[in-house]
Amino acid sequence: MTDKIYNDAKIAELYDLCNTWGDDNDFYLSLATGSEKLKILDLGCGTGIVSHAFAEKGHTVVGCDPAPAMLEIARKNDKNKKVEWVLSGAQEYKSTILFDLIIMTGHTFQVFLTDEDVSAVFKVVKKCLSKNGLFVFETRNPHIDWIRRWSDSTKNIQYPSGETVILQCIKPPPLVGETPRFYRSNMYKKKGYDSISQAESPQKKGAYYHNLFSFFTYGSYFL
Repeated sequence: MTDKIYNDAKIAELYDLCNTWGDDNDFYLSLATGSEKLKILDLGCGTGIVSHAFAEKGHTVVGCDPAPAMLEIARKNDKNKKVEWVLSGAQEYKSTILFDLIIMTGHTFQVFLTDEDVSAVFKVVKKCLSKNGLFVFETRNPHIDWIRRWSDSTKNIQYPSGETVILQCIKPPPLVGETPRFYRSNMYKKKGYDSISQAESPQKKGAYYHNLFSFFTYGSYFL
């Protein structure tokens, strides 16, 4: 599944200007701080900011994303060609490599809105994760009122060329139909993954959001 707005090169360039390196990225890097060099799969890698950081530390990294414009930026920034970039949705990704660490950063997991998509992603993870590997992803904290935080906010962003754009968040209309559902990590334990822990990301006073990070290890079966 491709977020259509990120097929636009101009908007893809805007992504990194709006989403600079933060505590959540530090958190992901902390998962591979030992001397052992890992095989890492970054599902939904976007412009590759986290993939690049892992590769610079000597890890073998594959970055996968369904948006060509995002991957084009990732490839341009990968001047030493340290990362393998793959154009693919997480649901369709295929590899003969077993990874020690699979990550989904930047709330990528929230892109998958149907049970079928979520199931497909987890099946890919099962096939690609090594026996003692970790799968780590994040989602918005459901206890925070995101609509209130984001509604009617305006932000000016300047491109390197000097062009300025205005980003405005407008309060969405009332939700009609099925409401978003948030599951506890022990749901997945029954499906073949053992939940190791769940923790909030590092949070600075006045920061914009909390994340919930979930960790899973390979299990005997899934779905």
